[in-house]
Amino acid sequence: MRIARLGLVIYGLGMLALGAVVYADMSVHGRLTLVSPFALPTVAVLGLALLFAGLLFANRRASVLEKRSKELSTLTDQLEASLATVRAMNGRLHESEVRYKGLVDAQGDAIFRRTPDSCLTYGNDSFYRLFGLSPEQAVRRPFAAELHPDSRAPVFGSFAGMETGRVRYDQHVRTIYGWRWIAWEDFAIRDAAGKLIEVQSVGRDITERKALEDALTEARDKAEAANRAKSGFLATMSHEIRTPMNGVLGMARLLMESGPLPEQRSYIQAITQSGESLLSLIEEILDFSKIESGTVTLEEDDVDLRGLVEGVAELLCMRAHSKGIEVVSVVAAGTPHIVRCDGLRLRQILTNLVGNAIKFTDRGGVRVNVAQVAGRARCTLRFEVSDTGVGVPVEKRDEIFKEFMQADSSHARKFGGTGLGLAISKKLIDAMDGDIGTEGAPGGGSLFWFEIPAFAIQEA
Repeated sequence: MRIARLGLVIYGLGMLALGAVVYADMSVHGRLTLVSPFALPTVAVLGLALLFAGLLFANRRASVLEKRSKELSTLTDQLEASLATVRAMNGRLHESEVRYKGLVDAQGDAIFRRTPDSCLTYGNDSFYRLFGLSPEQAVRRPFAAELHPDSRAPVFGSFAGMETGRVRYDQHVRTIYGWRWIAWEDFAIRDAAGKLIEVQSVGRDITERKALEDALTEARDKAEAANRAKSGFLATMSHEIRTPMNGVLGMARLLMESGPLPEQRSYIQAITQSGESLLSLIEEILDFSKIESGTVTLEEDDVDLRGLVEGVAELLCMRAHSKGIEVVSVVAAGTPHIVRCDGLRLRQILTNLVGNAIKFTDRGGVRVNVAQVAGRARCTLRFEVSDTGVGVPVEKRDEIFKEFMQADSSHARKFGGTGLGLAISKKLIDAMDGDIGTEGAPGGGSLFWFEIPAFAIQEA
């Protein structure tokens, strides 16, 4: 700054000197001439001043330009670093895109995307191979697979259910490999505002699975039909066998009344006992076959609960007395007197449970308890049959309700029976929306219980 000011002072002095010379020359000669002794030095001083001022200006300008050049160089370095970072990011992004595309194209599932107007925007190699297309043929054009004439699957482009963001459905469509079943899963793709912009679909060929399902369904239907036919045959044959068996037992009774000899009487008694056992077996098979074939219907009767329970106890007490045991029935206070349920099936279940208890008890007795455990108008009744017999092992308590199962295989030889009674009782109770089970009785033996719903018609 000081040099610049000095240059300006010299320049000003030079201009003043030049003005003085010009004025003096004009005063002496009346005109401007170059012969004045002061003219040349003055002009020289003025030129030096101008040159010095120009040098100063150029120096200052060079400093400014150098400063700006350094700033531009710094900016250039920063831009080059930024460009290098961008190139690295673009490289990684390209690598990621290539990897993602390779993974998608390597998938066995068909994957494609389409706009809300069903125009294709992307498809992987599996998709193009499946439908025999190429990107040039399909992209930016509507796509919809041809459905089988018998198919009732959704049609592409409906976008039904896209509000939830995901939809699954099966389609029977034409492909380059023929008619194939494809399981589709559609995903909604939305922008930041929540607007649906694309739908991505992933399809998997499930033709073999469908064929297996159809085969299993056909096999199941055939098995069910065969089972129904078997049950119908058993029901028919059981009914047909029961009629002549009743005739055999009737003739045995008539023969017993004819006064046979003692030896003949023992033979007739053996025939009667064997016939009654066979008739009981036929009855169980008939009931089981009816239940299996679905021909059993439940009735709604007004049942005298105490009379039914006492009637079962009286019916079986003679069998119990012959073994030296007692049968006791107790209906708890507060239990409805008249209930609406299937009285015939309830009697059958109770008879079976009490008969089993008597059969497996050699000393002590059998007790039947009945109580109302829930509800009033529509109540739940609980029946318990406890005995002091051989009991049921814990590991066998679930198995004994299956067909032809007994707690011990030796029981079949010692006590007889087919193992159908409890299975029939369980199926009947299930049909009545009830439940059945067993547990150990206090003091030994077993306790069988079941609960069924009923309508209370007359309170106790």
